[in-house]
Amino acid sequence: MMIFLYVVAGYFVCKWLLRSLCLLCVGLLCRCAVRRHKRLPKSQQPSSNEVRDSHMRQSVVRYLFGMVRLVVYQTARIPSHHIRNLIYRHILCLQMDAETTVYYGTEFRAPWKIRIGAGTIIGDQCVLDGRNGISVGRNVNFGTGVWIWTMQHDYNAADFGLSDKGMVTIGDRAWLGPRCVILPGVNIGEGAVVAAGAVVTKDIPPYTLFGGIPARQIGVRNTNLTYEFDGKNHAPFL
Repeated sequence: MMIFLYVVAGYFVCKWLLRSLCLLCVGLLCRCAVRRHKRLPKSQQPSSNEVRDSHMRQSVVRYLFGMVRLVVYQTARIPSHHIRNLIYRHILCLQMDAETTVYYGTEFRAPWKIRIGAGTIIGDQCVLDGRNGISVGRNVNFGTGVWIWTMQHDYNAADFGLSDKGMVTIGDRAWLGPRCVILPGVNIGEGAVVAAGAVVTKDIPPYTLFGGIPARQIGVRNTNLTYEFDGKNHAPFL
C-alpha cells in the first residue's frame, strides 16, 4: 500500500515539475516582450494606428501577450507557492514583496504594472487587472474571488472603445471581502473594509466600512490597528 502511495505521489510531483519547467521556458520567451513594454515611455509605444497598419506586427504583439496570458493562467494552477512566486517575480515582473501570499487560481493582467506590499494576502480565484496600474499597500487582506478592474469599455463610445480612469490604489491594512468588485480609478483608504459582494464605484475614506451595490458607507472601523501578516500561508500547496 505504501509503495502504491509513493508511486502516485511521485507521478503528481513529476507532472507538476515538468509543467513548471515548460512554463518557465515559455515565460522566458515572452519575458523580453514584457520588459521592453515596461521600459518604453508612452511616446515611444506603438500607437493603435501603427499596429493596424501592419498586420504582421499586430499578429506578433497579440501572440506575445497571448503567451503572457497563458503563463499567468497556468502558473495560477501550480500547487506550490514557491514555484508560483518565482514565475510571478522573475518572469512576469510582478512587483511583490517576499512576504506576500498569493493563493491558488489568482489571475493577473499586465502583472508588470502591479505592486503588492509586504504581508498582503491575495485569496483564491482573485482577478487583478493591472493594465492601468494597481498599487496595494502592506498587510492588505483579499477575500476569495475579489475582482479589481482598471480598464473598461465606454458604452457611449461609437467604437465601444476603452475608457481610461486611472489606476486603483489600496491602502495599508484594508480588507476586501469575498466577491467584491473594485472598478477603475478607485482609491481605497488605509484600514478601510469592503463588505462581501459590494461593487465599489467611488473612493473609500480610511477606516470606513462600505457595502452594497453600488457600495456606500455602512459603518466605521477601529483606527488603532497594529496587526501584521508574516507571509506564511495556511495551505502550502495551494
